[in-house]
Amino acid sequence: MAGLQPLLWTSATLFKKGQVICLLEERDAQLKLDKSRAGLEQARFMLRQAQSRVGWSGDGQFDPEMVPEVASAHAAYESARASAKLAAADAQRYENLVRSGDVSQSNYEESQNTERNRRGRGQLGTQTI
Repeated sequence: MAGLQPLLWTSATLFKKGQVICLLEERDAQLKLDKSRAGLEQARFMLRQAQSRVGWSGDGQFDPEMVPEVASAHAAYESARASAKLAAADAQRYENLVRSGDVSQSNYEESQNTERNRRGRGQLGTQTI
């Protein structure tokens, strides 16, 4: 029989209470146990990986900044905001230059269009987050 280590006895052998009549082989059971433990460790790893992807910290708190997509969107928003601020400053400089006559009206209007476009991208970034 597979999984059993027979002991020498015959059909006429008398056994005492508690006497070992056969030994089970541990190898198959040990292999199944090891496989189950490996599966458990793999499941734990996959759980930690999934928690990390959704921003779940180890202390039971959810931190959206840990989600790569959120961090990327936040960086894009900050970049658009900085770009809009720069465009507004450029527009103010152009306005001052137009008043002094150092820049033509067409260059000034072009800078205003650029500033409006950048401001629009900054607002779009806000809506995305």
